[in-house]
Amino acid sequence: MKKLVVIIMSAFLVSCSNSTEEKKAEPEAKKDTPTKKEEPAPTPAETKRPPIINITDTLSAKQVIIYMKDSAATVERLQVKLAEIWNLKLGTVIQKNKLKTTGRPTAWYKNSKLPFFFEAG
Repeated sequence: MKKLVVIIMSAFLVSCSNSTEEKKAEPEAKKDTPTKKEEPAPTPAETKRPPIINITDTLSAKQVIIYMKDSAATVERLQVKLAEIWNLKLGTVIQKNKLKTTGRPTAWYKNSKLPFFFEAG
């Protein structure tokens, strides 16, 4: 009889200990439920400083730039006029005066709205 009581008591204790462990365990989140991840607050040592910008004076070699002023009513017309100035007009002036060119063709735009006023060189 004592053996039966001991077996029943041990079974009771085992079942009770399993239920407390289940209560302590965190319930699993559903796979479709978003979970919120807690991010640690930044410490004062981790705060970022703005970038430091150093400005220095520079000198460039003296340059002579040949350019023409013009305007265009549309973007398509602007493309045509730039090609005409760079290839035909400035090209003939450079060849006629036997000038040496360095660098690429360039353009300066005076405004960004129609009509476009620009200088091409």
